Amino acid sequence: MACEVVWEGRGVYRRFFGSTSAAEIMRSVIEVESDDRFDNIRYVINDLQDCADIAVDLRAIEEVAAYDHAAALSNPRIRIAVVADRHEVRALVDGYLNAGLSTYPVRMFARLDEARLWLGEA
Repeated sequence: MACEVVWEGRGVYRRFFGSTSAAEIMRSVIEVESDDRFDNIRYVINDLQDCADIAVDLRAIEEVAAYDHAAALSNPRIRIAVVADRHEVRALVDGYLNAGLSTYPVRMFARLDEARLWLGEA
């Protein structure tokens, strides 16, 4: 799996690296959202700065949004920060938002420190 999941005090930091596929992203979503600690977190950071390439289509992102929609019933207090400066990641974030399923606020940042500042974790 080209994803490292780190549980932090108030949230989760996910670092994607190498070649990242839709299946890997979905596995990481299920891993986090099915964990007993999920109900107590306040943020998720998705760091895609180290991805060599991302093989994810809009349908897969809509599926992630649907999972997040269901997970929000258990924990609606999460904010999602995406760290990347790639055009294709911006398109995926836009697809996630346009799916209209997730109630989580999502913002994209070029740097990890900016994301942590927005989340109050700087």
